[in-house]
Amino acid sequence: MLKFDEIEKLHVELSSVCNAACPVCPRNVSGGYEFPNLETNTFTYADFIQIFEKDLIKNLKQILFVGRYGDPITCIDLPKILEYISAINSRVQIRIHTNGGIRSPAWWRKLATFKNVSVIFSIDGLEDTNHIYRRNVKWDKLIANVESYVSNGGNAIWEFLVFGHNQHQTGAAKRLSDSIGISEFILKRPYGFNNMSTSHSSINVIDKQGKFNYKIFQADKKYANSPYNAPHNQVDGNDNLVDDHIYRMQQMTETVVDTVYDMIDIDCHAVKEKEIYVDSLYNLHPCCWLAYAGQNKILHDSSEIKYTKWLNEKIGHKNINVKLSSIRELLNTSYFNKIKETWNKTHVDGRFYTCTEMCGKNKNIRHNLIVEE
Repeated sequence: MLKFDEIEKLHVELSSVCNAACPVCPRNVSGGYEFPNLETNTFTYADFIQIFEKDLIKNLKQILFVGRYGDPITCIDLPKILEYISAINSRVQIRIHTNGGIRSPAWWRKLATFKNVSVIFSIDGLEDTNHIYRRNVKWDKLIANVESYVSNGGNAIWEFLVFGHNQHQTGAAKRLSDSIGISEFILKRPYGFNNMSTSHSSINVIDKQGKFNYKIFQADKKYANSPYNAPHNQVDGNDNLVDDHIYRMQQMTETVVDTVYDMIDIDCHAVKEKEIYVDSLYNLHPCCWLAYAGQNKILHDSSEIKYTKWLNEKIGHKNINVKLSSIRELLNTSYFNKIKETWNKTHVDGRFYTCTEMCGKNKNIRHNLIVEE
C-alpha cells in the first residue's frame, strides 16, 4: 500500500501507560480494573532513534503522538525525542494528545519551548464533570499544567467529548478556553455509542472490584452518535429500540453480516494520508484502528478476533515488529498489500470489519465526528 519514501505522516503510541481510567478506553474494563493481559511498555530515546531513522523523519509532514492504550506524556524521554525530531526536521508538525493530568507545571513550561509542537488536551467538561469520563484526572493539576504550557508560549487545543452530563457546559468551557489562551476549542462526539454490536444510549462504569458504579449517558441528538448502519428511527435515545436493533443484528449469520460489509468500497484513510502507525510494543500497522491486534491477548469483539487470527496465521506478530526488522524492510514485504487484497469483495479471507467501519466509502463512523458549537 505504501512505500518507505512515500510516508508523510507518522502515528506513534509512545506508551501504553496511563494515569486515567476512561470507561471506553480499551486498556480497562468499563473504567474499572485494567485488563489482566495488558502489556505495558514505554518507548525510550534509544528505541525511538533505532526505529525511526533520519531518512524517514526528514520527509515527514506530521507526527502524531497518541495511542489506543496509553498517554504519551507518560514517556519520560519525550523531550529528548522531540529534540531528535526537531534537529532533523524543524518543519514537521508534531501533535501530542493527552488528558493533561500528568507531570508538573515546570515540565510543561519546558515543553512549550518546542515551537513545532501542538498539544491536544482531552478535557471533557469543567471541574465538576471532567472526572466523570476522565476518571482519576485531577482538575487542579490539569488546569495548572495547561496554564503553564499556554502562558509560556505553547500551542494548545481543547478537545471536548460531549456527553449528557457535560453538554450544558460547552459555552462555559469555551469561555475558559479563551481566557487561558487556548488556540482552538473543538467539540467531539464520543465513541462508545456508535458500534453496531455494542452501542447503547448509556455506558456502564464499574469500580476496580468490578461492581457497578454509575452510567454515562449520551448527549442530546445534536451531539449523539447512532449505532453504525442503524436506521435513524431506531436510535433516538430509546434504550428498548436500540437494544432490539442490536439483538436482531447479533442474530444475523456471519455470512449475512460479511455480505453487508463486503459490499462497501474501501477508501483507506492511511493510504490517503500516507500514514503508518507503530504501537507501544513496536508493532507496525497501517493505522491505529487495526492496531488493537498488537495487544494480541486483549480482544473486545468479533471483528478484532477475526483480524488478529488472520494476522497470527498469515503474517505473524514477530514479522511486524520494528525492533526486529526496520520499517523500510517491513514495507517491502507483502504485509500491507495482503490487507489491501481483503478489500476485494470476493477475497477468500473476507473483509475485516474495521476497514469498512472506519474507511467504508461514504459510509463510516469517522464521518462528521466534529460538532461545531
